[in-house]
Amino acid sequence: MMSDFDPYKPPKTPTAEFLQFHSQGIKRYGKNGLFVPIGMDLPARCIYCNQPIIDKPIKRTYYHDKIYPFIFLIVGIVLLVLFRSLEFLIFAIVGFIILSIFTHRKVTVHIGICHQHKSKRLKRGVFFVLLAFASFGFVVLMNMFNFSVIFGYLGMLGIWVAILGASFNSHLISKIKIDETGCYLKGFGKEFLQSFE
Repeated sequence: MMSDFDPYKPPKTPTAEFLQFHSQGIKRYGKNGLFVPIGMDLPARCIYCNQPIIDKPIKRTYYHDKIYPFIFLIVGIVLLVLFRSLEFLIFAIVGFIILSIFTHRKVTVHIGICHQHKSKRLKRGVFFVLLAFASFGFVVLMNMFNFSVIFGYLGMLGIWVAILGASFNSHLISKIKIDETGCYLKGFGKEFLQSFE
C-alpha cells in the first residue's frame, strides 16, 4: 500500500515525518553550531537531549540585516547635523529603506523540545516573573514607607536581572548568521549536535 505522505508538500502543522525528511543536509558548523540549508528544517527531536518529541515544534523566525543600510542612515544624520538640511535626512531614510529591502533576510525553523526541558524552561520563566514582582515590591516599600534606599537599589537590580533572565530564557537557539545558502545556528545540546557527526 502506497503512503499518502508527500515530502514536498508542507503540512499545516509540521509532522515528525515531514521534519525528518526536511532535515537532510544539516551539517555541523564550528564547535557548537549547525548549518541549516534553505528549504531544510531541524529534525523532530529535542534540541538539548536529542529525544523524540511528541508535541508540536515551536516556530521561530530569525532575521538578518546587513550593516550597510545603517551606515547609510548614520551618514545622512551626520550630514543633517553639519549642513542643517532635511534633504540629507530624507535621502538617508529613502536609501536606508531601499538597501534594507535588498539586504534583509529571514529564515523560519521549527524547534523541538521534550517535556522535561519544556518544564525546566517554564519553571525558569515563572521564577523570573516572581523575581520581577518581588523586586518591584522592594521599590514600592522604599517609596511608601521611607525604607532605606538600599531597598530601592536591590529592587532595581532585581528587576534588571528578571528582564535579562526572561530574555535569555525565551531564546531557544541563537542565530549566528544568514546567507544565500542557509542559516547558521547555535545553542544546541551536546547529544543533539552529536547526531550530526
